[in-house]
Amino acid sequence: MTTIYIECTNTYATEVLSGIQRVVKKVVQAAADPSVLPSDTLVVPIILKNNRFQVIDALPDHHYEKAQVVNAQTMWVKGQQAIKNAPRLLIKRLMQSARFEDVKNNIRAHFPQLFAWLKRQYVNFKFYVQSTKADSSALHFKQGDILFMLDSSWHVPIWDAVNAAKAEGATVIFAAYDLIPISHPKFCDEHLVTMFAEFYQQAVRAASGFIAISASVRDTVRAYLRSVNPEAASRLTFEFFHLGADFSQQQQTQVRETLQAALNGDRVNSYLIVSTIEPRKNHAYLLDAFDRLWDQGVRVNLVIVGRVGWKVDTLMQRLLTHPQLNHQLFLFHDLTDAELSYCYTHARALIFPSVIEGFGLPIIEALQHGLPVIASDIPVHREIGGEIVQYVSLDDVQSLVQVLEQIDAHGIAPVHQVAADYHWLSWQEATRILLHKLVQMQQKIVHEQSLHTH
Repeated sequence: MTTIYIECTNTYATEVLSGIQRVVKKVVQAAADPSVLPSDTLVVPIILKNNRFQVIDALPDHHYEKAQVVNAQTMWVKGQQAIKNAPRLLIKRLMQSARFEDVKNNIRAHFPQLFAWLKRQYVNFKFYVQSTKADSSALHFKQGDILFMLDSSWHVPIWDAVNAAKAEGATVIFAAYDLIPISHPKFCDEHLVTMFAEFYQQAVRAASGFIAISASVRDTVRAYLRSVNPEAASRLTFEFFHLGADFSQQQQTQVRETLQAALNGDRVNSYLIVSTIEPRKNHAYLLDAFDRLWDQGVRVNLVIVGRVGWKVDTLMQRLLTHPQLNHQLFLFHDLTDAELSYCYTHARALIFPSVIEGFGLPIIEALQHGLPVIASDIPVHREIGGEIVQYVSLDDVQSLVQVLEQIDAHGIAPVHQVAADYHWLSWQEATRILLHKLVQMQQKIVHEQSLHTH
């Protein structure tokens, strides 16, 4: 029996799931189905506590999953919880306030080393507090176990626990989501760049293998590690799998009127971008293209969906003072899943002009809804989008302008229209592939280790 221990500390501790935490949650949920597991295999979720890994029964519910049924009993329970959680909520609201954000941003800008140290202390404290519900006994690994580091562990003090697991006979495999802080440091805060570099310097020595979320990421990580530590990297096994996508069309009730108007107003072609607003997502390039179209009198809408990220003060000022704002340019930062589904089913096309990605999940979500996609011509987009996606060059904004002019005049070309039977991997299918590849990697690693010892 092979046991695959899936590390999910950050997902266990957080309250609202974002990218990587959603992946962890989906994989753990899918792995609970026996039909997904390889033969003679068991999957167990674990977290880090007190410098050792511990088994948990399951991941907790998160905000987006909780039932919205309201009755007298739930109102009473929520009232009691509100009183109990009042001190924590006050601290949380303070930390989310504009003044706190200003202080935090000033520290980050002028004292980056202090900011990085404070963030590490906060993360360590959060994991200590949030993991108190875990089993009190530390996990001991045995020969043949797989420790799969699936969560975002680059800011967690994992190394003592990882090395202890390895010493007890576990095969340690890390998930690799991207290498953006290292390959494109200009898009990230300095402390994250430093943290990522330190993480991979440790990981190349502690890991037996890496499994990436795309072939593009696998190749990038492998090349980087071979440049950092050729001897250690030469002993590693590298693989990849593709993320699943179960974001289906939602019941489109309670869609705000402003969103409906942005996507249906006067039968104008409305184009959509879905992503956090951050430099590598390339919103400035997109806005440059639409400015040219608007200057030419082309009646098209641009609908920007996503929360505001980092290093975008100049861009946000440009967006918020744009003469087309709320006329042909629309911003939405807090859409529900149902409203996002409405966007995918009512837009003319998704535009995804990222400079660099680990995967590009909105491309798949759009295609699942039958929405055509226009994307930047980068390797990972070619990998997941294939020939159905229309690609544009990031070297010249006119490349996108010409595509949009063509669509405005003649519609979407047949080769880029989404077939009714389009299918991408479900999370059940993706997890089955992932778990089988983990077992295959372990068998290969053990075999190669046995050759070295004889």
